[in-house]
Amino acid sequence: MKDNFSFKRYQMLLTKELKERSSIILKLAGIMSLVIFGIWLTSILITGGKEISPLFRFGMMSTLLVVAMIIAPFNLYKSYNHPKKGIDFALLPASVCEKYLSMLTIVVIITPLVIILSLVLTDIFLSLITPSVFPGFAFNANNLGKIDISSIYEIFILQWGFIFGNFLFKKSKVTKSIFTAIGIYLVLGLILASTVKVVYAEEINQMASFSVQINSLDDLLNSPVLEKVPAMRLVMYSIYAITYFIIPVGSLSGTFLKMKNQQY
Repeated sequence: MKDNFSFKRYQMLLTKELKERSSIILKLAGIMSLVIFGIWLTSILITGGKEISPLFRFGMMSTLLVVAMIIAPFNLYKSYNHPKKGIDFALLPASVCEKYLSMLTIVVIITPLVIILSLVLTDIFLSLITPSVFPGFAFNANNLGKIDISSIYEIFILQWGFIFGNFLFKKSKVTKSIFTAIGIYLVLGLILASTVKVVYAEEINQMASFSVQINSLDDLLNSPVLEKVPAMRLVMYSIYAITYFIIPVGSLSGTFLKMKNQQY
């Protein structure tokens, strides 16, 4: 089929895929909720009903959500590039663009929303029946207010990278994707650490104990010290561009090209 886009075909494909993959999505959401139940039971049976703060639960649920978003593509589309099992998907009466957008809609949007809903309902239920163990609600205005857009974007960057890994590798997908991600971020981390050391070399040499508050690349880019070192500033902007633009665009584009050129 030609690589054009028809919203009607996309809608029909999305509906079909949701019906086929709904059980996997619900199972994944159920597993994440069971972890919260496990924390609740642990508090009751082992620690005598010790209070678990909303902030801790929110942090735990956020971690579970990230884990679920990472493993989702490997569970939902693990057979796409299989030499035999992937043929059925390839023969669907839809263009590559429609298949690509349907996949992204399910993995990037629908699955995380279902998991978030499951975690919220689980937390609310346990908070209502045992307020002494789960006081308040984890998803409250105070906790939600601590989330910033850049953090959400970074999570999506990570997920898009693993989506690409799922379509790029045919065997040991999870392991290869994890090691590839670790390798990329180790290289970027070493460059970042070396840059910080060079930029603040004078301060480090002059002070017995040196510390600098850097929570993100933005903090370092806006550092007045960095402005005095144009070469290092160029390095930092390069890392910024690689992390926030090249990697996500490359992952999404690579996934599309892999789907388009997949041979069976």
